[in-house]
Amino acid sequence: MINYAALCFETKIEINTIAYASIYSVLLIASLIGNCLLIFASLKSNITMNLLIANLAASDLLFSIVDFPREIVTQIKGSTAFLVHGRIYWIAALQDRCPHF
Repeated sequence: MINYAALCFETKIEINTIAYASIYSVLLIASLIGNCLLIFASLKSNITMNLLIANLAASDLLFSIVDFPREIVTQIKGSTAFLVHGRIYWIAALQDRCPHF
């Protein structure tokens, strides 16, 4: 006998996963295109305010490059395996050599 409630629940999870991953992918592409265009347009002029806008667009671009792929992988895999867990090795090496660090 087929358990239709479980089948419906699994389909709902798959649809949500596909929807969230698609939304994050569209946001990543829109952010890359929009922020790059804004940076290039702002750097053409020599107004100080445009340099501030270019700086904000650059920080938003870097955040998008770092965060959106992590979110996409988290939605598809269903876990945070993309994240780094444990000690950061160069800090751990410094702490082992210099206990006062």
